[in-house]
Amino acid sequence: MASFLLDELPCLLDEANELMARLAFSMKQVNTAGDAPSSPFTDARLKFFHKQFLTAQPVTLDKMLAQLPSAPDARTTLQSTTKSVFHLMKRVHHWQRAAWGAVTQFFAEANNLTFDTHRVLTQLLLNTVVKYVKVHLLWTSWHTAIPSLLAVHTFCQHYGSSTSAPVDQSSAATTDLTMYSPLDHMDHHLREYVLCFGTTPLAKIQQDFRQHPDAGEIARNLTALTLSCFECYLGCHDLEQLRNQGTFDLETFFSGDNYADRSVYDDLLLSHEQTEWVLCVALCLPQQLRASVTMARHPGSSGGAVQLWDFVRVVAQDQLVMAVFRDTLVNVHTLLYQQIALTFGSGTPGSSNTSLSSPTSPSSSSSLGQPSLKKMMSTVSKHALRSCAVHHSQRRQFYVWLLTSSVHLLTQNGALVAPLFPMLLAALAGARTEIEWAFVHCGSHLASSQPILLPSHVKAKHLQRAQSSFTNPGAAQSCGELLALSHQLRSLAHQHLHFVKSYYREFLVNGNADAIAYEIDALLSAEANSSGGIVNASVRDILRGFASKNRYSLEEASGVDAPPLPAAWRREWRQLSVILLIRKPALPKPFLRLMERACRHSKYVESPGDVLEQQASCSKWWWFVNHFETLFHHLLVAPGGSGPEVIAVLETVEAAIAGTYALDEIVDDSEAQHAADAMAALYQRMRDVIGTQLEVMIDKVVAQEVASHVFATGLHQIDARGDQRILNLSKKSGNAKQDAQLTSSSSSFKASETRLAASLSGRVVSTVKQGKRAIDRAAEETDALSTDEAALYSLVGAMYTQMAKACPQRSSLANLVERHVRLGLERFLRGLVVCSNSNSSNNPTTTTGSALASASASSMTSNLRCSLQDACVALESYMSCVQRLFRNAPFIDLARVVLDTLATESRAHGNDDDESTVARPSCSLGTLRLEEMSKWTLLERLQWFYSSMLEHLCAPRAASGAPTIASPPRQYFSASTQEHSKPTFADTNGFNLEAAQCLHTIIGISGIKALSQFIVDGACSKVKALGAMLEQDRIALIRFEKSIDAPYAELLMAVKQMARLEDVVAYMTQIGLALFFASLLERVHPSCSVSENAQWQHLLATERTPDASGGGSEGNASARRPWDLLPIAFAASFHAPVWRRTSHVAALDATDTNAHMSCTAMLHLLPLVQTHTAALGESPLPSTPDSSGVERDLLRDVMRRSSRVVLGMRRAAKEPTLSSSPSSAMLAALRMFAVDASTFGGHVALGILDECLPEIVRQTASFG
Repeated sequence: MASFLLDELPCLLDEANELMARLAFSMKQVNTAGDAPSSPFTDARLKFFHKQFLTAQPVTLDKMLAQLPSAPDARTTLQSTTKSVFHLMKRVHHWQRAAWGAVTQFFAEANNLTFDTHRVLTQLLLNTVVKYVKVHLLWTSWHTAIPSLLAVHTFCQHYGSSTSAPVDQSSAATTDLTMYSPLDHMDHHLREYVLCFGTTPLAKIQQDFRQHPDAGEIARNLTALTLSCFECYLGCHDLEQLRNQGTFDLETFFSGDNYADRSVYDDLLLSHEQTEWVLCVALCLPQQLRASVTMARHPGSSGGAVQLWDFVRVVAQDQLVMAVFRDTLVNVHTLLYQQIALTFGSGTPGSSNTSLSSPTSPSSSSSLGQPSLKKMMSTVSKHALRSCAVHHSQRRQFYVWLLTSSVHLLTQNGALVAPLFPMLLAALAGARTEIEWAFVHCGSHLASSQPILLPSHVKAKHLQRAQSSFTNPGAAQSCGELLALSHQLRSLAHQHLHFVKSYYREFLVNGNADAIAYEIDALLSAEANSSGGIVNASVRDILRGFASKNRYSLEEASGVDAPPLPAAWRREWRQLSVILLIRKPALPKPFLRLMERACRHSKYVESPGDVLEQQASCSKWWWFVNHFETLFHHLLVAPGGSGPEVIAVLETVEAAIAGTYALDEIVDDSEAQHAADAMAALYQRMRDVIGTQLEVMIDKVVAQEVASHVFATGLHQIDARGDQRILNLSKKSGNAKQDAQLTSSSSSFKASETRLAASLSGRVVSTVKQGKRAIDRAAEETDALSTDEAALYSLVGAMYTQMAKACPQRSSLANLVERHVRLGLERFLRGLVVCSNSNSSNNPTTTTGSALASASASSMTSNLRCSLQDACVALESYMSCVQRLFRNAPFIDLARVVLDTLATESRAHGNDDDESTVARPSCSLGTLRLEEMSKWTLLERLQWFYSSMLEHLCAPRAASGAPTIASPPRQYFSASTQEHSKPTFADTNGFNLEAAQCLHTIIGISGIKALSQFIVDGACSKVKALGAMLEQDRIALIRFEKSIDAPYAELLMAVKQMARLEDVVAYMTQIGLALFFASLLERVHPSCSVSENAQWQHLLATERTPDASGGGSEGNASARRPWDLLPIAFAASFHAPVWRRTSHVAALDATDTNAHMSCTAMLHLLPLVQTHTAALGESPLPSTPDSSGVERDLLRDVMRRSSRVVLGMRRAAKEPTLSSSPSSAMLAALRMFAVDASTFGGHVALGILDECLPEIVRQTASFG
């Protein structure tokens, strides 16, 4: 019988695994179908057929048919699924009877089997008991669905046969045709099996054990076999004690002289199985727990024999939940308590129960035994809730240390895998056990089904107190580290398996064979000298065959004298050992251990990869894939970095896709394909997360480097500038008399400088007082920077290490790095211009000339995320950070990636690098959305930003309120000193020479050219619009010219006749501002000159052509071109109502007001103005201002007219009803014509106007 089980039980275990996998897959389809009306597995349908299965009452055929789905596809799916489940349940029933017969027949016979005498048979028997329990717990978890599907299948079979077979109307009764009786067509054996096990499978199993004729013998033998594992379990339970005893002292193995021959390594391989053995045996035989109620003592004490309760208590303190199959979980404490209550709640039912009680047990009365055992079970459950998570956390930390040390050891010397192979297998098996425990107890699935951790007999408050120990993020991180280290150690061991084969081949022939021959010779000699032996003649011959050294030789040979295959002599030994097992006295234990070791070593030689996979394979990560992804994310964002672990976890998924990690709980081909597709999707998600995290880490490092740079630079500049300003301030205060003789411009400049010095001196004092705080803040930023850098370089280093290997994943990871570096740099550059929605009007506009020239009509706004100076610092930090990454990786061309990205962001979509055409978005502004703008390049975003700034924020329209540029904020157009330690960025912080130089650093020469061309194109469109306005107000401008020397009232009457006066002011300001910015870009790169711009030259040439269609009704209006009236319009524009607002006028020494921008426009448009002689047909004026005296005369004429106008405005300002602000604005513009502009940045060449200075000075002096 025992030898027969060695062949039968493995087949039963494999069949059980297959049945559970197929049944789980079929029921998964039922559960995921949903409760939609079109689903064939609706709750109402299953509920109806479940009732029919239980009651088996006759039902009308029409009512049965009404419950079936009407759709052909749904009905076909229902029939195929029910047929599959029916046949699977038939096989489960047959398996149950076979397994039950094999187990009960063996344990009913008296035998000497213990864990030490025959571990293989013990393992097979107890695994069969465990599988017997799990199979029933699995299928009864669908105790409603499975009976329903069986009832559906029975009806479909009856209905299909009745409709296809011919019916004899004369003999068939009417009731037979209209009624359906389930009992007439059902498999009664299967129905009885399902009904008996359906609701309480453990109670039925317990009842079967108790009602067996040999129940007492079965219970005693099964319990004794389980308890024989107790010493082995305790010996490997305390890992720290084993570590202190030198069991895992890796230093002793580094020299390679020692061999990991401790028996504890073999015990560790079975530790997880032993846990399930004792729990399932206790669930099957709860009456055996009663025998130790009054003998509960410390395990292993010398006061008496170890009882089943002792073993259960030790195991249950560390185990709350047991995985039945895949992700089906049960609370073992709840099941044990229910079994105890069921067994002792109703007393002792019969003599068969009393025979199971131990002689030392208390009275069979339930009043004496029940409360004590229940109380002890409750105590164990509460203790498990409090301590098991902490205990397993310590075990995970131990295995992290052990696996890390093993990985380092094999990295230095791969040949050590051979002597360390037993210990490595034990380490991998222990790590796998802890990983599965963490997935089952600490998985993210507990959020939806939290009571699975809480035993039914324990109050919820006990779980609430210990909830943090299960949901601790450190548990997730340690579990992720175990997954990664297990994969790394497994990969290293696979690389060096040839050392294992050669080492144990030699060990088997020259070590094991000699020791076995010696023991057999000693055994046979002792047998010959003894009167009664245990070895007969046939057994003696077999033993002598095992003493032959040739048997253990695994060299390849052929012929008659070839040694037998290892599997053959291992099976021969198993069978012989079982035969000798039932005899007394048994074989010596040293001899048994030698043979078991030889069997293991032969497996190491024959198939070391299979042995390694058996201990290192872990499928639970796939059935708890959500928690697996959570672990992956914890590792990815771990402080300090867990790069090697992250890449190792990614490699685990990749190995599973490749089939290296087999999912041992999948047997169906369609499910395997579905799992492969899901794994591929998971792998892609994980790769994307790694790439995204790489971007985030780079961004963090860059941001902190920029913050540190700004902080350090700000302190230095404050100290230096503050001291200098204070000295200047004291010097100015001492020379007050000399200061009084300076001009108004110098006085104003020195006054602002004095205010700046006072502000800076206060800041210096404040900075000195807060020096310690600044140092502490800098230290914190340095620590944070070092942490983020460590995490970044940990991840990058792991990726580099993986790519350095000659593996197919090199190109995949290299592409991942290049792609996300490109995306990160692209996002960084585009993020310099932030686009957002606004509440402005959303009137549709068309894209003509400059698509972005009508930004005010769009609902989108844009701002600079930071100053361009800080953007340059950030870009430099970004380039430095990227350069430090993968700088030694020849398979990653990051230089090309960066250059291509910068080149792409410096041009618009569809434009080549060499094209100088303006880049502009192709969509209509009226339909512009954020998702469309997200596709714009940096250059397109900058064009949008500057077009918005040049028009929308700086236009002095009467209806739009005070424009941004109306008052003199110098930071818009000239470099100014920051007055705040914390940088503040204005919306238009980008209109100065320093900003233009930063633009050149960011977008390059091609980008500067494209941006300059874009700005000039926008100015050209404004110039054309301005010409149309001059044409509309031709007559009013001529009247204004004639009224310059007339009384001011007549001048105002002429001004009132100008319909487009406000628009002239706005367009002159916008044109000047655009040309001013274009001149800044020209200073950055001479090729961006406005005067040499082809579009600008074409505009000048076109607009200078005499207009043949002149007309008018007054005087010589028909002979005047619209552009000849530009000087008049310039002088008249200062009579617009907008200039009467004091907020639109600045001090006379300002260079950044609307008046000066209007003056800038006037200077650039002077080539369009012709003298009367040129207008009558002579050659036009040249475009260069200083190439002819004609333009000098024009400018002198403009200044004379404007001077007379401003004098009239000054005289009229004496009246109380009029304001002097327009005259001040106009005088500020005239000063720009007269004063050398090099003081203000040199954006306009005014050297030819030096001779006009005396007249302007005299006119200015006359105002005083």
